[in-house]
Amino acid sequence: MKKTSLRLAAAVALGATLFAGQAQAATNAVEALQAFQAQGYQAIYDLELRHGVWTAEATTLAGARVDLLLDANNRVSEVTAATAAQVGWQRVTQHLYNLGYRNVHDVEMDDGFWKAEARNLAGFEVELVLHPLTLEVLNDKIDGLGSTVPGVGNPLLTAQQIYAALANAGYRHIHDLEFEGGHWEAEAVNAVGQRVDVRVDPFTGAVVREHLDD
Repeated sequence: MKKTSLRLAAAVALGATLFAGQAQAATNAVEALQAFQAQGYQAIYDLELRHGVWTAEATTLAGARVDLLLDANNRVSEVTAATAAQVGWQRVTQHLYNLGYRNVHDVEMDDGFWKAEARNLAGFEVELVLHPLTLEVLNDKIDGLGSTVPGVGNPLLTAQQIYAALANAGYRHIHDLEFEGGHWEAEAVNAVGQRVDVRVDPFTGAVVREHLDD
């Protein structure tokens, strides 16, 4: 999701009004600001949408500076180095294994979020971003796709959809699936048992080229 940033002054300029008891997820910076204010936080700044959740810095009623996070369920959390340390990378690793990920590695706290690399249920290498406290997976991006992610804000088929299309077409042992040069490419075994490289139309899932793997 594209990163959106709006400081407090800009939000106030939009005419923010506090609505008590707001239950729905914040859909913009004004609503996120209101949600933080409703919890008593003051002097809110550096309000940003990151990995699908709103983050900010603020001051508590007691005068302490804190980092805040507002998730999709409109829950506000205070995130500190101490609370992140209480979670620990071991718990993050075990949580990802419990979710079905494999080969979990490079687990670290980075810029307020837990991040890791792993292999997902479909066998793809993914880069993961997790909520620092609840460990909800906020982002599961296939490694190497960069900022253009098929299926996100565009009509391109996702990796899982391409994988399913190839499997339905009779291909087996599908691996090294990559989005490159405007096409999906993969290695697999075709219906007659040959190891092949395939190029797949990103809109229809049809195989547009197949040649024997060197």
